[in-house]
Amino acid sequence: MWDKRIKIGVRNEGLVSRYRSSPRDFDGNCYAYEFMPAMHGWAKEFVSTYIEENGGSYNSACDEISKMADGYTLAKLLDELNYLRFTLRKNIEDIRRTQ
Repeated sequence: MWDKRIKIGVRNEGLVSRYRSSPRDFDGNCYAYEFMPAMHGWAKEFVSTYIEENGGSYNSACDEISKMADGYTLAKLLDELNYLRFTLRKNIEDIRRTQ
């Protein structure tokens, strides 16, 4: 991870081990074996929610989510979500107020 605020935020949210007390502690192993699996879990949760609400398969749900997001992939959307939450410290209510 390259953004110090994201590193701190994901640790505070419990997405990576709490023993990582400093952003310097986020090495390649942390990224590969803690952070990425957490993001994979979020992606699966988002797609599952979409399927529950709209039907379809995993692939069709991913395609539809991407279409709704101007062609961005689910991975890019998660990246943007982390940037908004942890770097800009915005939540969905803040974003809706600015539209």
